[in-house]
Amino acid sequence: MTACAPDQVDARCAESACALHARSGTSIAIQNLELDVREVSESYVKLSSHGVSLKLTRNLDLRLGSHRLHLVGTEGGTADIEVR
Repeated sequence: MTACAPDQVDARCAESACALHARSGTSIAIQNLELDVREVSESYVKLSSHGVSLKLTRNLDLRLGSHRLHLVGTEGGTADIEVR
């Protein structure tokens, strides 16, 4: 599993999954795709890359290539995202 995060994002990775804790204004990289965290609300997180916006909600996972993004939860403006 390759997921990277700058200093402002806490990332913990195991063999097949990473748990990311990201705030608005930060970015995460999954393999060669960099995703900007545009907005974190109580029920979703809005990600963008190369002019495309994606809304990740608790009820709907996103599949990007071979990776699945799952919003575990949000609290205090921080999104907890699981990447498998």
